[in-house]
Amino acid sequence: MQIDELDKFGVLEIFEEKITGSKKDRPALNELLKVLRKGDRVVVYKLDRISRSTKHLIELAELFEEKGVEFISIKDNIDTSTATGRFFFRMMASISELERDIISERTRAGLSSARARGRQGGRPKKNEKAIQTALKMYHSKDYSISEIVKATGVSSATLYRNINKTVGNEKDGMKNEGREHYSSNKMTIYKFGRVETALRDMYEWKRDFKTFPEELLDNGCTREDLNAWITTLETGIHKTGRKFCLVV
Repeated sequence: MQIDELDKFGVLEIFEEKITGSKKDRPALNELLKVLRKGDRVVVYKLDRISRSTKHLIELAELFEEKGVEFISIKDNIDTSTATGRFFFRMMASISELERDIISERTRAGLSSARARGRQGGRPKKNEKAIQTALKMYHSKDYSISEIVKATGVSSATLYRNINKTVGNEKDGMKNEGREHYSSNKMTIYKFGRVETALRDMYEWKRDFKTFPEELLDNGCTREDLNAWITTLETGIHKTGRKFCLVV
């Protein structure tokens, strides 16, 4: 019956779904939307033939108007080439805007209610007490970064960021991260993904201070050991195909 009605209307090409369902992502409809051009006319037997939900119908109406496509529903007496039909587009757009406004109002109301109960929106704030504890442990020089992270629950990134704030020099945090690489596991590479950072920090330290970090030398590492280790790291990096050249 639908096909007969569409033929009577003079439709040139019919897009027919092989199966029916409630999902809006249907092959025939998607194909129709791909080929639409300005000035085309989409004709359906009834509104529920093109959409199973009001939300989806609103989306289609907005799309048709944006593309300059006329829309006709035979049984619902909707024709957007007429004044009444254009009102249909306006009504659909208004419903869509109203829906967005309602969602926005509910979101704002929810945030206001949460603030009234002492909660704030956005990402939760870091535990300042834990951060201060981590900083004290770091400055005591009795703990490694990994030990501090495990004991306080503060991530290494957060710790370094706060170290940079207290010192006022971003590079200092980078060098401290490098020290962690240098002094771990008797100079064994244990986090190869971060070797590039360690090399860069070692280079910056020697460039700025004309020597290696004193705590490494105090721990029994000679300058020859450190230079040899850097060479080993460079070789390892090149084996992975990562381009990184360092001259120390």
